[in-house]
Amino acid sequence: MREEYFIDNLSEETIIRMVDKALRFQKNKKQDNKVAHLLKMIPAVACMALIILAINILPMFRHEIDDGEISGPNANTEVRTSEVALFVPKLVEKSFFENSVLAAIKDKRIRNIMNAYYYYQADKGYYALDTSIGAREKNMLLEYYEQYTKLTGDDLIAMYKENGIGYDPENPSRLILQRDPNDPYSHVRFGATRDTLLLDVEWYTPETYEDEFINHYKEQDWYARLSDEAKIQYSATRDEYREHYEKILNQIKEKTTYISRTINGKSGTYVSVGNGEEEIDISEYCDLDGYYIFKIYPYNPSVFYIDENGEEQYKDFGKWTSTLYYSTFTYTYNINNQTEYREVLKNEIIPFCDDLFERGLLTQYSYDYYTTFDPLEFYIDLWFN
Repeated sequence: MREEYFIDNLSEETIIRMVDKALRFQKNKKQDNKVAHLLKMIPAVACMALIILAINILPMFRHEIDDGEISGPNANTEVRTSEVALFVPKLVEKSFFENSVLAAIKDKRIRNIMNAYYYYQADKGYYALDTSIGAREKNMLLEYYEQYTKLTGDDLIAMYKENGIGYDPENPSRLILQRDPNDPYSHVRFGATRDTLLLDVEWYTPETYEDEFINHYKEQDWYARLSDEAKIQYSATRDEYREHYEKILNQIKEKTTYISRTINGKSGTYVSVGNGEEEIDISEYCDLDGYYIFKIYPYNPSVFYIDENGEEQYKDFGKWTSTLYYSTFTYTYNINNQTEYREVLKNEIIPFCDDLFERGLLTQYSYDYYTTFDPLEFYIDLWFN
């Protein structure tokens, strides 16, 4: 099973600001509740030494694909004329899929497998390939196309052309999806639903990780921009946790852990894949175009505050308690999409924060943050804006 750990990774300017805040926070722990909340989400680029410790307290995302729709086709795409090799199409017109694909497959088991990876979009008249499919499954489907049908790549291109499905002439398996110019998210790559983002990730290699975090970290731009006090603090922390760096380096070498170096060309962001124990194939966590599939949900929000006694408190949402006979248990459920989150925000988080604010346990800054936070907006702003 894949496990993803996310540390809120921000811009380099925010990195510098947060490290300085962290130092000031140690001098006056009660200075600002919001700073304390941010300290448990230290950016990976600035404080990579704390990854092993931080992972244990950060939200863990175990994602499931939700049924949904992808953007519609673009009819105005130039079609190449040279012969195209057979490929696994992402969109297939309904009659074409049923008559030229399914009908050609006489083996019921294989036909059921094909149906399991393509879902029908009734309002568009297309069968769409599941965006969570891995490289192995993709190769399996390609073998089925080759073995059971007489289709060629040119046949698929002709199907695209007849149904106005846009594609990249240099890479026909990559669709060019039409975007509504009035859509505020027209610049965002979504997966099957708007709860799934497709990220262009550059993963650390053993060479780049060792260079930047073990041998030459002082030569990095983000380090040069830290204050003198922050540099001293970071260097001390790095030396203290050097063995953790080396452990991560070995995991990268063994392909049991993948850590992002940049996301959508931006540094100062961080996602990781793998448990550090079993070798994984990163392509299994990417779509057919190689984009890493990041699923915003399931998501479990929490509110951090310091109570009247000066004790740190975390209020988790997305839980309910039930009494069965004479036993009481707490069952944790996931917030699975933006609609559910907004309901929890309205009915649970905002009333809770209202009470804390009236009692003086939340600053205005923290109150505004918790009562307006939107996971979708947060991740889009983090990676696409």
